Amino acid sequence: MSPEIKFRHYFVDEAGDLTFFDKKGRIIVGQPGASKFFMFGVAQISDPEQVSWELECTPRKLDDASSLQKYSLHAT
Repeated sequence: MSPEIKFRHYFVDEAGDLTFFDKKGRIIVGQPGASKFFMFGVAQISDPEQVSWELECTPRKLDDASSLQKYSLHAT
């Protein structure tokens, strides 16, 4: 049985631009120069020390060609 989680750590990040209007108050969504995408990500982690250790080991694992498939990203 897993130990009870007393704390949860949330890490939040964003990418893109939420600017909807230009300096004159006109809507610019869909116009040239406006950001087409906005992304928001959240990671809920109960043991950030373990995750930190795993991330520190990842570059060494990536040096091993046999590990590349395990760590490659692809659309699902």
